[in-house]
Amino acid sequence: MRVVHYYRDLTRPSGVTAAIRGWQRETIAAGVESIALHNDDPGSWELPHTVVPHSGSGRQGQKPHLTSYLKPGDVLVLHEGWVTANYAAARQARRMGVPYIVVPHGVYEPQVMAGLKFANLRRWILETQFVKGAAASHIFYQSEASLVEAIWPAAVTFALPTGFESADSSWTPGGEYLAWFGRYDLNHKGLDRLLFGYALVPTQRRLPLKLRGIDYNGGKVQLIELVRRLGLTEWVDVGPPLAENEKAEFLCSARAFVFPSRWESQGIALIEALAMGVPALVSDSIQLSGSLMAANAALVSSFGNPAAVAAGLEEVASADHLSASGQEFVLESLNWSRLAALYKAELERIAFNASNS
Repeated sequence: MRVVHYYRDLTRPSGVTAAIRGWQRETIAAGVESIALHNDDPGSWELPHTVVPHSGSGRQGQKPHLTSYLKPGDVLVLHEGWVTANYAAARQARRMGVPYIVVPHGVYEPQVMAGLKFANLRRWILETQFVKGAAASHIFYQSEASLVEAIWPAAVTFALPTGFESADSSWTPGGEYLAWFGRYDLNHKGLDRLLFGYALVPTQRRLPLKLRGIDYNGGKVQLIELVRRLGLTEWVDVGPPLAENEKAEFLCSARAFVFPSRWESQGIALIEALAMGVPALVSDSIQLSGSLMAANAALVSSFGNPAAVAAGLEEVASADHLSASGQEFVLESLNWSRLAALYKAELERIAFNASNS
């Protein structure tokens, strides 16, 4: 068996590419051959990979030509959805008798689908055929199964979260601010509702809020304006992106971490904070929230309720007891060795079924 990942923009930093890197690395460590196929800068991917020919242009116009790169015994892994490149890759795999797996990475969340461009009948038909033809869909949490089944009711799914390596740094109590980092997308990342709740915290009990991130469609300017309108300029610091070597100090110097996203499959920033032992206040609308509540690994709140957010922000500021349970959650639930063994077993089952069909 060989595991072949295809993702057109493989070396563009994102949560998707971070997950692909982790799964490919751990698959190889488990003794299974794996290669990534793409149409991106070949110099920044340290694992086995190949740039394959593409025709067309743009996100919705490019189509890969994989026939010469696939062989019997392969399992093809296709990432995200709603893109022409995946449809072409799936068709080629089906013609060759190569089974493929769909990894949605959250693209079937209702909020994502509501914002789709070209959301016409043809596109729905193509996506349905894409999911229907898959040997399985790899979701990160079982709560995502219904999202895939909304595309194709008979879809086969298996749930395995992306793992995480242990953190190099560890949090200690006593920080003087609340922290968040990510992408300045007010709607997706829920930064607007974080501020609405934060504004209700009495000033005598309010910790400074430090935000760090990359701009997204003008979101940083929108955020700064919202901070101004809410009268929070002296309390909220809307700062630049964090370099990789700045994350540990930023998190370890915080009192707590906040994660207000309206939807999220698996937030890397949140996992990084938990792995360091930073107490976290998390939105109940992300897929990970149920697991966090069950493990008592974070405070979980409805960020749609500003009063609940305000109460949660005050509570998490004195929730040092969550440090150990957050770290334990990452070490146990996101243990790469355990997850890689389960992943390998799923892929071997799919490859066996394909060879005997």
